[in-house]
Amino acid sequence: MANEDTQLLEAVNINTGHGAIGPFSGYHYQWFYFILRMLKMNEKGETVDFEVRDDVGADVNGHLTFYQLKHTISKNKKGWANLTTCDPDLWKSISVWIDIISKFVESGFSVDEVFAKFEFTLITNKKSQDNEFCNLVEKYKNGIITIDDIKSYVSELKGKLKDPEPKENEKPKENLTKKYMEKATGSEYFQNLLKNLKFVYLSDAKLIEDMKFQIGHRAVPKEHIDSALKTVVGRVETELYPIIQRGEKLSISIDEFDNLILTELAQFRGLKFVPKYNTPLNISSKKLSEQVFIKQLLAVKDIEKDDESEIVEITQQTVDYIESERASFSNHTLSHDSIKALYRNAYMFWQNKFKICYKFVDKDSEKEVLQAAANLLDNIRSKSDLKIGDDSLGDYLSNGLFYKMSDTSIQKDGNAIGWHPKWNELFNGNNNG
Repeated sequence: MANEDTQLLEAVNINTGHGAIGPFSGYHYQWFYFILRMLKMNEKGETVDFEVRDDVGADVNGHLTFYQLKHTISKNKKGWANLTTCDPDLWKSISVWIDIISKFVESGFSVDEVFAKFEFTLITNKKSQDNEFCNLVEKYKNGIITIDDIKSYVSELKGKLKDPEPKENEKPKENLTKKYMEKATGSEYFQNLLKNLKFVYLSDAKLIEDMKFQIGHRAVPKEHIDSALKTVVGRVETELYPIIQRGEKLSISIDEFDNLILTELAQFRGLKFVPKYNTPLNISSKKLSEQVFIKQLLAVKDIEKDDESEIVEITQQTVDYIESERASFSNHTLSHDSIKALYRNAYMFWQNKFKICYKFVDKDSEKEVLQAAANLLDNIRSKSDLKIGDDSLGDYLSNGLFYKMSDTSIQKDGNAIGWHPKWNELFNGNNNG
């Protein structure tokens, strides 16, 4: 990018001369508003959907808000084009909402229930402050004018609209905006709809600004907000867009969204590891020796099967590390990348030490193998500077990590390790001793 401060939506609004730029920028305006609504979720049970109930929909414990998103790349001398009183986007949105209300009533909702729980909002980058119809709606909501005043005004507007001139051999056509107006004023739901109707001007720049505010509101330092927003947009695009491609309904709860982005945001807050100690062990002493990481140590005679206290101590270290990792990840204090980096660094350390310890060893000599394994374990157990995020594990949890990595029954991601030169044959997941 030529300019670091280029806004995301401004970037898609560059006029390349191709006819698709309008729909392309309009789609991103709707998509980014969907992300903004997800970022604004703050109540348990809240959900946001995309192209399910409306362009964007929000459900806060049964209270539904239907959002129509209307975007333009057209400009006048003062900036983006205004939302005019006869704007097709305005009247088409009202027509869509009347259809939505009708469907809910037909499905068994009472009219009172619909208007007690539903709100309708037009979000647009067209300025609506000077739109006389929008201003009249506000006056109607405040009891200053009547519904008849609104209908009379709309009737005057409709009378000024002309039908399109038919082309040769073509049947006469009616102006679509006139049809939307007639549908609106003729609907029994029109006056109630107006009482639950909002018009919100949201420029492209303000949309991005609001998204950044919500990112900052999640404890991301100011200097990292731009990078964090790009990460969130990328994560949402990667994980959620395929749902749309498959033609499935896209509806996200607050918990699902938090699980999607909080670990990504953690990397911008300063990563913290949450150590856990003395995790309760719910395994009998007999079963402890059947654990693969214990079998690995037994195979090189680092411990004996009757060393119950040592087996318990090693198990405790392993379980405490596993619980620490789980707590750090589930509390969103660590990112996927930081955990991957920890395993990668631990594996590389083990791999280098394994090669050194077994470089000149006769692998058919039990004495030499056991001595090499002892040297390897001494190196591993003295590794105290492994870092995860901003924190060092220390000896205790570092040992727990390595023991976990030697449990080939659970370590399936290519970072499995062992102590015996033939550990991979002996403990390969299918043949765990």
